[in-house]
Amino acid sequence: MVNITFVMYGLGGTGGDQEIYRIANRLSEDGHEVNIVTLVGWGYSGYNPVKNAKIITQPKILRPIFSIQYLLEFNKKFHKFSFLTKIPYKINLKILEYLIKKNKGDIIIATVWYTIPAVYKAGGKYCFCQDVIESWYEEDQWKGVKNAISKSFSLPMTMLSISNYTTSYLRKFSNTNKIINIGNFIADDFFNCEYLPPSSRPRVISTIARHEAHKGFDVFVKAIEEVYSRRNDFSVKILNKDDIKLNLNFPYKEVKRLRVDELKNFYASSYIIIYPSTRESFGLVGLEAMACGTPVIMTNTEGSKEYAVDGVNAIIVPINDYKAIAKNIEFLLDNPPIADKISINGLETAKQFQFKDFMRRFKEAIGLK
Repeated sequence: MVNITFVMYGLGGTGGDQEIYRIANRLSEDGHEVNIVTLVGWGYSGYNPVKNAKIITQPKILRPIFSIQYLLEFNKKFHKFSFLTKIPYKINLKILEYLIKKNKGDIIIATVWYTIPAVYKAGGKYCFCQDVIESWYEEDQWKGVKNAISKSFSLPMTMLSISNYTTSYLRKFSNTNKIINIGNFIADDFFNCEYLPPSSRPRVISTIARHEAHKGFDVFVKAIEEVYSRRNDFSVKILNKDDIKLNLNFPYKEVKRLRVDELKNFYASSYIIIYPSTRESFGLVGLEAMACGTPVIMTNTEGSKEYAVDGVNAIIVPINDYKAIAKNIEFLLDNPPIADKISINGLETAKQFQFKDFMRRFKEAIGLK
């Protein structure tokens, strides 16, 4: 039995966070002692994310430090003070380092650039890299963040990459670090949908609303407004994971946060999924929809090139081009046989990203038999 520790900055409900929970659960089922060290459980609601792994967090009295960092980074009201972010950031790294050392894991794995310095100082050797790195680096989230990211990814660690794009981006920070592309996966649940060809489904156009600008929800809104200006033979469904104030000028059905077993039904009951991100290190949404047999209209992000092929298993449009999204929504509405063809091809693509295959590569990369 090996003690394996994943180090997160906070427990969240993103696709990347959910992947970490699934990996942790599987390693626990394999008989290993698995821990998740994190500053807080802030941002996650719903069922306990792990069945068997142990969650280790800092004392409640220290949690306001995390909250201060979050406000300085993400709250627009405090943006002019964002240069102060490095102060709570450095304190939080010290707290993480203490928690990791106290846990004494055999294999310690960072899961985001924030956590790499603490993992390194605690003797860890690995980082599971899922970040959309450039959304931090190029947008300069706070003064000093570029330097912090560069230092993190320059530390001598073995980087576990999820895509060719992530691998190439990591190379910008270090030519000496070992980078292993272990690929990615989608949850087994998505392969258990009751398949119905799109041509036999109600004409429901769906998306997932996220608050991050790079997720492109504003582009989706413009595309739907464009289509509604010409026709209304469809309906709109929006999964509002981040509880955004929508205030849209067209009819839609809003769905709140869903468990995986509910999310697969969200995909499978849609005629088209719109995935309008401007940046993705991989892009789980597109692949999850494919596994449920739902055609995807998606933007040409670098990460999604790992699996998406225009006109074969998806329709790919230029980034931020809402008119192209609108045009292709109408194209698929008017051509159900083509929607069915894309659906079938997407199903075959998704089968190449199964969890069991990923786990084999993951365990090999960290030296587990």
